[in-house]
Parts: sequence; C-alpha cells; structure tokens
Amino acid sequence: MSDTLASRKFGTMQAILTRNGVRGVAFVALQKILPPRWASAEWYHLYETRQAVPSDLRAAWARSYEDIAALSASSGQDANPGRLRDGHRVAVAYDGDIPVSYLWVHGGSEYTEEGVTFVLAPDEYWIFDGFTLPSHRGRRFYPRLVHWAVRDLAPRRILSTIDVVNHGSVRAAAARGAVRLTTLFALRVGPFLALRMDGRWRVGRHPFRLTAPG
Repeated sequence: MSDTLASRKFGTMQAILTRNGVRGVAFVALQKILPPRWASAEWYHLYETRQAVPSDLRAAWARSYEDIAALSASSGQDANPGRLRDGHRVAVAYDGDIPVSYLWVHGGSEYTEEGVTFVLAPDEYWIFDGFTLPSHRGRRFYPRLVHWAVRDLAPRRILSTIDVVNHGSVRAAAARGAVRLTTLFALRVGPFLALRMDGRWRVGRHPFRLTAPG
C-alpha cells in the first residue's frame, strides 16, 4: 500500500471516528469482515426532498442508455441498459452539450434498499445512484439536478438513502434541503435480517416491507 493511500485511509477513519464515534469505526470494520455472500451490514439515513429550488441548469431525461453510457462507465456503478427497460428513468445534467451528471429515478409502487422494501405512494419517487464527473464536482450539478427532477416530476416527495459514514453526501443532502426522516441499521445473515429503526429492533426474513415515515 502506498503512503498516499494509507494516509487517505487513515484520514477517512479519523473522520469517521470524529463524526460517528467508536461505533462508526466498528461498523466499517464489520462491513469489511463479513462475507458478502452470506452476511452484510448497512447503516443509513432515509431522506425526503419536497421543494425545488429554481436554477438555470440544462437537464433532460435520457432517451436511451447511450445518453449516459460514458458517464456510467466513469462512475463504476452497476448501471446498465436493463434499468431503462425495467421502467427506471435517468435525469442528465449538461455542461454545454457534454453530459456531466446523472440521477436515477424509480417511480414504481415499491423500492428495495439494503434488505428493506419501502412501499411508495403513487406521488412518491425514489432517487438513487447519482454521479457527477470528478472534473465538474464542486459546481453543484448534482443538487441542482435533484431539484430539476423535483420540479419536472412534481411529486409529493422524493425519497433517498445515504450511508451514515458518507459525510460528504450527508452534507450535500442538507445543503440541497433534504430532510432526514430516520436512520436504519440492518444486519443480514443468510435469509434473516435484524433491523433497527426508531429505537426498535425487528427480526425476520428479508426483505422487510415498510412505509416511509412522514
């Protein structure tokens, strides 16, 4: 491991310890030691966004996967053409004629996130897998794209999740006006899930079905 990489990892763990305490460090360690095929641990905030802030962002809904193919390849996310065929939509922000940021939107009756299936009302949407090119970060393309989608879809609210230890995304959510609804901790072992939400534990087979509060 290079000195730079080691220093970066140390800085990340130090930030987690400062903001999340010992349990944050323990959570990251638990994620690393669990065998993904048999077990997993997730700790995330559930957010809602209701209001849109007007902006001059140039954006559009992708007509085909080719509109985001280069962005998707840069992101390293598991985005693929099948998502569009399955009914997901993807909003794309442009810098001139160049696509620089995207945001996936799900508008079905339910959405499964980390072992929990959230039941959605007809006027609710779920956003996930947002990405902005590194060369264009710091210029608020992603938060402006979220607000563009809110204005265009005119939903009652848009829901999303962010890992508790992802401090940059947590700050960005607050900056764009997203409201934290609750925090969930989920530990999966085989077909079973232990879920803590609002101070209470539930244990059973996953995925659990829940209605988002609010």
